[in-house]
Amino acid sequence: MVRLSPDGQLDEQFSPDLSAWAGGRVPMVMRYLEDGRAVASYLHADELNVDWSGDYDDAVIEEVTLGSHFRLWLVDFEAQSASELPGVIGMDGQFHGRTYEGRHFVFLPYDGYARTKVYEIRPEDGTAVEHLDTAGWVYDLVRVR
Repeated sequence: MVRLSPDGQLDEQFSPDLSAWAGGRVPMVMRYLEDGRAVASYLHADELNVDWSGDYDDAVIEEVTLGSHFRLWLVDFEAQSASELPGVIGMDGQFHGRTYEGRHFVFLPYDGYARTKVYEIRPEDGTAVEHLDTAGWVYDLVRVR
């Protein structure tokens, strides 16, 4: 992860340990929200019965990438911390998001990408509210008036 200054220069001092902030869990996808906060999918490897020291195994990779062993966490860069968002489904690590009029939404695919749950992330109180469950993999919202 890198951070750029407002004038586009690389901030060489910025090197957060995102895994340490989440008890050693590994993050996969992150989406910046506002005010030094972001949402990220973290692997809950403890849910997998895997020998990580063994040889490469396609079945393990498939379980990690197609299972539901990732959880959504709220990351706070100022506090250098991360906390799991309660009440959010497990997923395969991938998600999309969109901010509309200051409201932050994430789209979490599940059931083999056959369905998507849409949550509103409220960074000010560290909550997620489910708004929609629909067929297919949603990757954007469009305002129609």
